[in-house]
Amino acid sequence: MLTTNQRLTHEEAVALAKKLAEKARGRIHEGEILNRQPDETIQEIVDSGLVRALQPLRFHGHELMFDTLVDTTIEMAKANPASGWCYTLLLVHQWMLAGWPEEAQREIWSANPDANIATAFASPKDGKIERVEGGYRISGIWPYSSGVYHSEWVMVTAYAPAPDDEGRQVRTMFLVPREEYEILDDWKVTGLRASGSNSLVVKDAFVPDYRTVNIEKWSEEGISPGMAVNPGPQYQLPLSSAIPTCLVSAVFGATIGAYELYVENVKSKMASGLLDPSKTAHVQHRISEMSATLDALDGLIRKSLALLRSGSALTKRDKVRLLRNYAYIARSCSKIADEIFQYSGSSALYDSTLSQLYWRDIKTMSMHGQLNFDAASLAYGSYELGITN
Repeated sequence: MLTTNQRLTHEEAVALAKKLAEKARGRIHEGEILNRQPDETIQEIVDSGLVRALQPLRFHGHELMFDTLVDTTIEMAKANPASGWCYTLLLVHQWMLAGWPEEAQREIWSANPDANIATAFASPKDGKIERVEGGYRISGIWPYSSGVYHSEWVMVTAYAPAPDDEGRQVRTMFLVPREEYEILDDWKVTGLRASGSNSLVVKDAFVPDYRTVNIEKWSEEGISPGMAVNPGPQYQLPLSSAIPTCLVSAVFGATIGAYELYVENVKSKMASGLLDPSKTAHVQHRISEMSATLDALDGLIRKSLALLRSGSALTKRDKVRLLRNYAYIARSCSKIADEIFQYSGSSALYDSTLSQLYWRDIKTMSMHGQLNFDAASLAYGSYELGITN
């Protein structure tokens, strides 16, 4: 177990992720049965110190860059897509907390530097947000909270009366402790089952002002309360430009894993005599094209990371390029997953095979709203052509 006084380097973090990935690989079917991540997997992520990779140094974090988030997520998702998904969210939620008011950061990290945090960005069902003295009273059912079973806090989003103008509704995020929400066991889905992305219920919880943040301002203007106390370049990024990085790294890592599995399956069939090597020209062509695409997508990820680590304020063009890049990578990975599954043979249909599991999980991850290529391409295309909406 890494102590809170030891700071990881990027290389050490990646080496640790590779070790954790091998353990997570062995629990891939267990997660499907549980409909969430096994407790051991989450505890290993915490004990390794990786959960604090993007956490500020002053709160016992490693204050690493998004490059580390991406490269460690790729390793985890290659071995186990759902583990990679939950892993990347655990890390990025620590980064998010660094953008909140300092009092919220101290409340959580002073009590437990390894506190796990979940999020629910979707609008609540039956949501009720009331402005009261010193904060808000909130109620509602928030869906799609990945890893919520293993979290001590959750960040939920809703439109709320602005503190300075109650007639104006502002997209706001609220930080709620575990004792003030219930988890619904409703994640009965086709793909990414082991993410445990259940709904949660909040009933008339009081949330003080210091546990709220205006995510419209954070996403659109790149301004958050925590930026003043956490001056590192990784904490000065707009929310909408940073969050998809974690999502797409899980999709990309899982797709590399699916590709490697496909290649091994082809080799196994040749070795056993089920496939004549002299009649594999079409397979060789397919492997060459898919591997080239993956290399190209990796280059696009690296270009995106270079923008995030530059330390310069992101321009409008930077922001739409990043969204285009993320969405294009996800769509391309989805297409590769389709091709791999299509040509894996009928044996891949069995629930016991990893081929169908990778396909289902990649398809599900790539459907995330922040990776929607239609929306991203419209934003980029309109900017490039000078079209104002």
